[in-house]
Formats: sequence, C-alpha cells, structure tokens
Amino acid sequence: IKQTMQNLPAIHRLDAFRFLEDGGKHTLRAWKKNGTEIFGEDVKCVGRHIRGGVRRYLFTRSGALRAIRDCLVYEVDGMEVYW
Repeated sequence: IKQTMQNLPAIHRLDAFRFLEDGGKHTLRAWKKNGTEIFGEDVKCVGRHIRGGVRRYLFTRSGALRAIRDCLVYEVDGMEVYW
C-alpha cells in the first residue's frame, strides 16, 4: 500500500494519519507554532490524543519524541496533506 500511495501528489488528512499510524517509518514535514519547519526522516507515530488533535512521533535517527498538532502537518512521504 505504501508504494501505491507514494505515487499520489496529495493525500487527505484522515488518510495521511491512518497511513502514519501503520507502525512504519515515514518522512514528515510540519510547521512549528513559531513558523519554522520540522523535517524528519524515519519518523514513527507512537501515540495520539484523539480529542486534542495531537500525535506523538518518535524521530528514530535522533531518538527525540515530539508531540505535533495534526493541523501543522503538511507533508507525509512526499505527498501534500490537504484538509
């Protein structure tokens, strides 16, 4: 399924988050609140807060664990995330 989805230019946010929650490693781009960019390769989604719209990601290369709001994620595996 991963190869099929990577050929798409854009992906809906719900499909993108289902895709991230598959337990695999992904490339992720998101904005911080201050406007700078977060870029991560080999990122795994390790949890979420359903009502808060926040997911926790493990950046496996650095070992950092970050909480990122769903609305700030704009690209997953090279596919633009649209709402």
